[in-house]
Amino acid sequence: MEATKKTGAEEENYELVPPDGGWGYVVAAAMVVIFNVTILPISAFGLIYGEFLRNLGDETTGITVSNGVFNIVSSFTGIIASGLLSQFSYRRIAVIGCVLFVLGASSIIFLQNLLQMIILFGVIQGIAAGLVIPAIMSAFNSYFDKKMNFVMSGAQSFMVAFNSCVPPLAAWSMTTFGFRGTLIGLALMSCLSIPAACTLHPVERYLKKVPVDRTGTVIIMEELAESKNANTETSQAEPLMVQETPLSASQKSLQAPHLNRRTSAVSLGGRIASVATLDEPHASHPDLWRSFVRSIDLSLLKSAKYVNISVGLGLCFAGDITFISIAPMILGNLGFSTQQIGTMMAVFFGCDFAARILLTVISSVVRFRNRVLFLFAAGLTVMARTGLVLQDGYIWKLVFLGIIGFLRCFIHTPIPLVLAEEYPQKFSSAFSLSMAVSGSVMMFLSLIIGVSNKVLQSDIFLCHLLTLAYVACVVSWTIELTCCRRTKTEDPQ
Repeated sequence: MEATKKTGAEEENYELVPPDGGWGYVVAAAMVVIFNVTILPISAFGLIYGEFLRNLGDETTGITVSNGVFNIVSSFTGIIASGLLSQFSYRRIAVIGCVLFVLGASSIIFLQNLLQMIILFGVIQGIAAGLVIPAIMSAFNSYFDKKMNFVMSGAQSFMVAFNSCVPPLAAWSMTTFGFRGTLIGLALMSCLSIPAACTLHPVERYLKKVPVDRTGTVIIMEELAESKNANTETSQAEPLMVQETPLSASQKSLQAPHLNRRTSAVSLGGRIASVATLDEPHASHPDLWRSFVRSIDLSLLKSAKYVNISVGLGLCFAGDITFISIAPMILGNLGFSTQQIGTMMAVFFGCDFAARILLTVISSVVRFRNRVLFLFAAGLTVMARTGLVLQDGYIWKLVFLGIIGFLRCFIHTPIPLVLAEEYPQKFSSAFSLSMAVSGSVMMFLSLIIGVSNKVLQSDIFLCHLLTLAYVACVVSWTIELTCCRRTKTEDPQ
């Protein structure tokens, strides 16, 4: 089927689609760089700041409160960023976020007390992360469509592989350069995020021009820059999509070309983001509050099922992030050396990486319900963490940390997919509210841990408390799913 050609003042019907490559690969590389130099080093937080906080007199409270503030600030900033991205370009938001992160990383070199850490790391870098994650993912979503899953899988592989190297590198840096020297290195490394963010060019420069014939069928064409040389050979192209109401050339010329809304969610180094590309270009008169309200559906909070799901996800997410933060501290209190701790954490993240590859392969051939997968992994994690506490030997710690790391993939990866399955029509709102719930649960759990540690001063109790977060999710979800199954069975339809 031949595409309509331009003759004189006549204009052809067309739609603009993502380039699915080209400069998009630069954007994907920028995403890897930004996450590797900003978000992912946080996985070694306990190794880097543990001794400093121990000298202040309360290592556990310092780690949990700082991480709690970081997560709740980044979660709520991420929600606000959804409204900002409807008014401003993702490059502008990403650059602002990266500059804030570098400012926080540079200032924290002169850290003296816990309050400064909460402000510099928890608040400033939390705001930066809340801006950077949605911005970079919005850029990525704009550039890819059919190749999105493939390119994202490749990018995540690089990020998770780097994440597995962070603990041993942090341990080596602390031994070689000391605390302040390591902070200087992290600050210099974070500076790479700014030029990476500057590469997030507007996708409008690279969109493909896809003609639409009179019947409304879109024909695959070359990129806009190559479309001038197109000839009758384009009749060999296959249909890509069908438009419900075909537009004439005159109607098309009156409308600004735009992209269809596409929503996706990803899990990156324990941080989760949900992004939707917008149907409309940036508004000339920003109305941030209206954009924010449109992105949130508070009626979901009236649903007991949604509250149970989001609280369960929040408990497991908070329990995992907190565990990773304080695990080096707990292992250090047990007498393990910095190098041994670095090796154990490397095994932890390495098993997480291997599990992600396995899950990718399994997902391509087997269909399963993500909520059941999450529930099953949470139950196994309870047993693995119990074994970690009961066994004291180095090899046993290594084995159980590897098991917990392997199961971590089946906790983090399904989080957005659980909500996508249960609330496909309200996914953006459901996920945004879930992020806020996770941040709130994280802060609440951090406060409980801080108080409990001051009263009991027991690392074993601390581990059991984090495991109880998983137990609460497993019990509440099991009760709900069992009751729902019985209701369906008794339904006489």
